[in-house]
Amino acid sequence: MQNQTSVQTNSVAENNPALKEYTTLDLKKSEEVKDLKPVVGDKYKIVFTITQEQINTFAEVSGDDNPIHVDPEYIKEKQASNPKYPFKGNISHGLLAAGKFSAFYGKLQPGLDTLYTGLNIKMLSPIYPGKEYAAIFEAKEMPKDYRLVYENTIVDAELIGTNPDTPDFGVCITGTSEVYHREKIGKQQ
Repeated sequence: MQNQTSVQTNSVAENNPALKEYTTLDLKKSEEVKDLKPVVGDKYKIVFTITQEQINTFAEVSGDDNPIHVDPEYIKEKQASNPKYPFKGNISHGLLAAGKFSAFYGKLQPGLDTLYTGLNIKMLSPIYPGKEYAAIFEAKEMPKDYRLVYENTIVDAELIGTNPDTPDFGVCITGTSEVYHREKIGKQQ
């Protein structure tokens, strides 16, 4: 059974029926869930927005200052010269957005002292600064003692679930993560 601690927010994600099955947790309120122990079947989400300032900082720290991330004039020039240019504006680095997975595991579930032991992701569509997204997590299996595998996805909170013919419409990043926590995850049964 899923742990029943949640945080309510007034957001697009909270009003999207496609995201209702996920309990909302707040990265700023990790103290509220510190005693929760994750179990297979748990479903959570965190709602977030990435800012252009965060993208610029990530570009500086990572060294990836590709103009599609940091230069609005570059995007305008590309759009002017090519009406089919795929980006509406600067886009986030995929790994900056995927960092929300690490924040969730290290602060919320399992929480402090978690080791992030594996990540496998596909980046499917761009993440734009200033737009609301939801990172969703489902605990899927316990392959070894003290380890848990999650399916994790970042979705556009506005688009996900709006196209019944294309269920993945609105999915930006998808993949799996494996985490290790000796006290909270325990041994296989």
